[in-house]
Formats: sequence, structure tokens, C-alpha cells
Amino acid sequence: MRLLLFGCMMILWGGIMGQNAPALSLDEALKSAVDKSYLLQVADQNFEVARLNNSWGAAGRLPSVNMFLNLDNGLTNQANPASFLRELQSLSNGFTPGIEGSWTIWAGNRIPLTKEQLNVRENLSANQIEQTRENVTRTVVLAYYQVLILQEQVGVLEEVLSLSRDRLAYEEVREEFGQAGTFDLLQVKDAWLNDSIALIQQRTALDRAHRNLNLAIGLDDPSVRHTLTTPLEFAPEQYAFEDLQQMLFSNNKELRGTQINRELARINTRLQETQRKPVISVSAGGNYNYNVSNGEGVFASGDLLDLNNIEATRINYFLNIGAAYNLYNGETRKRAIQAAQVSEVVSQYQVEDLRRQLSTELANVLADYKNQMQTFSLTETLLESARRNMQLAEERFRGGLINSFDYRSIQLAFINASQSRLNALFELKTIEIQLLQLVGELG
Repeated sequence: MRLLLFGCMMILWGGIMGQNAPALSLDEALKSAVDKSYLLQVADQNFEVARLNNSWGAAGRLPSVNMFLNLDNGLTNQANPASFLRELQSLSNGFTPGIEGSWTIWAGNRIPLTKEQLNVRENLSANQIEQTRENVTRTVVLAYYQVLILQEQVGVLEEVLSLSRDRLAYEEVREEFGQAGTFDLLQVKDAWLNDSIALIQQRTALDRAHRNLNLAIGLDDPSVRHTLTTPLEFAPEQYAFEDLQQMLFSNNKELRGTQINRELARINTRLQETQRKPVISVSAGGNYNYNVSNGEGVFASGDLLDLNNIEATRINYFLNIGAAYNLYNGETRKRAIQAAQVSEVVSQYQVEDLRRQLSTELANVLADYKNQMQTFSLTETLLESARRNMQLAEERFRGGLINSFDYRSIQLAFINASQSRLNALFELKTIEIQLLQLVGELG
């Protein structure tokens, strides 16, 4: 009786744990993950940096303007018998404010190429956001389905445990009336205990899956348990490899990122080639100088020179045009261009190699998807057969037509069939998610 009481309490505890749990659909889980994912926030900030850097000012098209102010202080103490001014002692103070600007008007097409490079880098950051969003989506969907699968498995084990409990009660009644021996009762108790242990282990795995889901959707409290409202369903799709391959080449985020890096390598080659061109720049500005001198001097004739509170002002303007061209720098420019050209060729190889790898992966995943659909269909048929067989075995066992060993074997076959179906379903959903991510339809 204590064993039966323990079993009832365990089943009741499982029901209590499912009460008062907040509802959570798959769409709500994805929204929470997108809003709270630190990986996405990092990708967003990287994109913001790339967006801010993408300007004509950063590319060098706009002029540079500087304002300056100099404070000028000088002390002169001169003694020269050969000069018409033999002695001079003076202290001068002044300031010189000014403004000057410079503008590179031509640099061998380097400025528009730099702007194009900044555009491409912004696109690369945007693609990284989409790629991160896909990875977050995949993690959440798999975590969500993992909880659903384990909940189904817990339900199967609870059903089996309920049958084991009924069998145990039935055998105890038979033992009281002398129709069953101690051996038969012990066999039923062992089966009941094994089912109880399996249920505890499955609930432990379910708790872990709930915590993983909480982590995936960005919850700080790992103890929250949700009632998942999106059903675990499968709608078979008939995919054509040619259509999927076209979608892969157009939408796959990893391939797109490699293509963007190839474009960056192409632009870098052209940027290095601009070093062969001269640079033409213009600069203009002006400054104002104000100076006050205090002191005295002695001329060769002996007359005195009074320099007290002598003020002087000066205004300067300038407009300069300059050109520069590097004639020789130890072939550094040549080596830089050659290295950029090699990097461009390597980036093209990387794109082609990735296209080939992704095409092969797509073919493999599509084949796995079709095979798994057949496997899942067979496991459903197997489960129906095992369920019907267990129902018949229950009737035969109560009628004394089969022994406890045969009944237990049929019961274990039902458990295995249920687990096989759920595992096949989860594997099918996993392959489907992988397929959608390959063709860029997951995020």
C-alpha cells in the first residue's frame, strides 16, 4: 500500500507542477529571445558602429578645418657694438588666432572607393545580424520542441506507470485470495519500481529542458515553468532540390557573408592600386597677430630707443595648391597591390568552395528529411500496433492467458515504440529547421 500511495503522490505531484504555469507560444518565445538576446544586441551595436562610420566625411571627401590660437611671448637682450643698435632689451607679448582648412580634391579615385568599402562593411554587419537572428531562432525552436517532446515522453511513462499501479493492485488482491504467489507479486512490484524510476529520470530531463528554454528566451529565473501552447505537429512538405538550391544561393546568410567579404577584397585591390596615382590637395586660411613690446635700446649715436607699449598687428591670408606623388618606396606599393590581388583570388575560391559545400550539405539534409519522414510514418504505425497489443495483453493477463513476463515484454515494447516515435518526430523537426536555415527561410 505504501508503494501505491507513493505512486499516486508522484503522479499528483506531476499534475501540481503543471498548474499555474504561464502560457508560452512559440512566437512569444521567439519574440522574447530576439528582445533579450545579448548576441543580437552585440550584432546590433556592431551594425550601429558600421552605420556611423559609413559617411563621406570618413571616406575623406569633406575638407578638414582647424582653428588655432597661439600665445606669443619673447624676451630680447642684445649687445652688439658693430650694429647701429648697440643695445636692446625688450619684452614682447601677443597672441595669434587663425583658421586653416585643407581639402583633398583628387586622390586617384580613392575617396569613392573608400565610401564603397564603408557601404559594403555596413552590409556585412547587417548580414551578421540576420545570421545571428537565425542562430537564435534555431536555438529557441529546438529548445521549445525539446520540452514538448519530453512532456510527451513523461505522459507516456505516466500512462505506463498507471497501468503498472493497476496491475500491482490487482496482484495484491489475487494474493489475498490465494490466486497469486509471492513471486508474481514481486515481478509486478519490480516493474512498477522500474517505471517509477524511469518517470523520475524523465521528469528530471524535462526540468533541464525547461531551464534550457528559459536560457534561450532570455529569462533570468531558471525555475520558471511554462505551459507551451504551440502543439507539436508535423506537416510534410515535398521539396525539390533545384528550387531549394536556388534559394540557398540567393538567401543563405553564410554564403552571403562570404560573398560580401569577396566584394571587400575586390575593393581593397582597387584601393591599393590608387597608390600609383598622385594626390592633389588645396589648403587655405588666415591668421591675425597682435603684439605689444616693452623695453629700451641704445643706438650707436648714443640716442635712446623707447619701446614701451609699442603695439603691432598683422593679418596673413594664404591659398595653396599642392600635388604629391611617390616615386619610390622600396616596392612597398607594388607588394601591397600584389597581396591584395592574391587575397581577392582567395576570396573567390572561398565563395566557390562554400557554394559546393552548401550544395552537398543541402542534398544530404534533403535526403535525411525524406528518409526521416518515412521513419516517422513507420514509428506511428508501430506505436498504434504496440498500443493495441498492450490493450489485448491487459485483457489476456487478467484472464490468465499470459504470464507477467509476457505482459511486461509487451508493455516495454509499447514504451519503446512511443519513445521511438517521439525521437523520430524531434529528429524530423531538427532536420526541417536545418533545411530551412540552409535556404535562408528560418529567420
